[in-house]
Amino acid sequence: TLWGGLLGALCFGGRQTWRLAKLAKQEDQYRQFVEGIEDDYLFCSNDSDGNITYVSPSVTAILSLPPETVVGMNWRDFADEDDPFHSQVFHGRGERVFSKQSHERFEAKVKHPDGSHRYFDVRMGPVIGRNGQVARANAVITNVTSQKLEEEKIKQRNTELEQRINERETQLENEVTNRRHAEAAHAEHLAFASLKGEISRRFINISPEEVDQEIWGALEQIAELTKVDRANVYTLNSETETLRCSYQWCAPGVSLLPAAMEQIDLKALPWFREKYLSGEPVAILRQSDLPSEANAERALLNHTKSQSILTIPLKVDGNLAGHLGFGSEDTPKEWSSRLIDDLRLISEIIANALERKRKAEELRRSEAALANRLAFASLTSEFSARLINIQPHDLHHEIPWALQAVGELVKVDRTNLYTLNTNTDTLNRAYAW
Repeated sequence: TLWGGLLGALCFGGRQTWRLAKLAKQEDQYRQFVEGIEDDYLFCSNDSDGNITYVSPSVTAILSLPPETVVGMNWRDFADEDDPFHSQVFHGRGERVFSKQSHERFEAKVKHPDGSHRYFDVRMGPVIGRNGQVARANAVITNVTSQKLEEEKIKQRNTELEQRINERETQLENEVTNRRHAEAAHAEHLAFASLKGEISRRFINISPEEVDQEIWGALEQIAELTKVDRANVYTLNSETETLRCSYQWCAPGVSLLPAAMEQIDLKALPWFREKYLSGEPVAILRQSDLPSEANAERALLNHTKSQSILTIPLKVDGNLAGHLGFGSEDTPKEWSSRLIDDLRLISEIIANALERKRKAEELRRSEAALANRLAFASLTSEFSARLINIQPHDLHHEIPWALQAVGELVKVDRTNLYTLNTNTDTLNRAYAW
């Protein structure tokens, strides 16, 4: 393994030819690791002039160029001359790695041979030689083009949604004014229009970390305005056809949903399942309105002490992802078509926010995994640079440093190096950190 080769190089000195052969084997293992990087990532090295000395095979999938063509090219060959900002960042950050011995992270915009553009998240760092100078720079580059395009799509959807909300607000205000509804109805509709606008503005600019708190706040506001006892958000697992309660709010004096309602198997509710999976709202005014075949659904309403319920589907890119739910315990609630239309708009806002949060969490997990792999790769490269010309009498200095570096990287309290006495089959601790 890579660690076996690494520790082997640290444990033994020996003749120069033996060390070089061992180092060559380590470099070969390291190269195999790098060349196994997925198509959305590539690894490359360059000298102080920006000339590329190595690039992983994944460059072919990303830029449609074979590695042998890229090696020998300069970073400047890939800069987008039509975009001065990205070009300056591209060059300046790369030069700082050598001049400041700093680790740099920046976004690069690159022109693909087919004329289109690609966006990359570049993490570049120095490899320090034994003379204390930067021997080369290593970079792990992530293709974030799809994320950039997805962000643009989300911004466009939010813009369109804001426009639709504004149009709906105008329509509601005109209807209320023209028809001269009763004062209570007039106030309620205006309040709901204002609430929709407020929720929309809050959700458009929130970070993924703020999504949970904003959803709970939105549920409380909607429930109080619509005068219901409960409001919740359920997410759908389409493979298992199960619903999980992700968020819930209940009025003072009303208990939270029982544990049995935290996860619902749609297959156990055949009447509700058919209507729910059609992607349309399910509105029940009172239990007596349920058909005779909906016995399981009636029992569930009894269990939750609910008279009326309403589910508004949450959809992402047209696919059902869950629902926004409301319930009333004592008094039957009439779910008007106007209310359902208004709640549809809010459900889109919440669905967009949940999708942004999901994508952000996926990206964080991916970045954490990549950062860990990059740390191992950088440490291996540093080991190779330090040990290539080491003298046997320097090993007692380098091995403790290596043990400390490995221990800090894998976040353990101690690391040890044992040697094996083959005559006595015993292990002796030679070094410790």
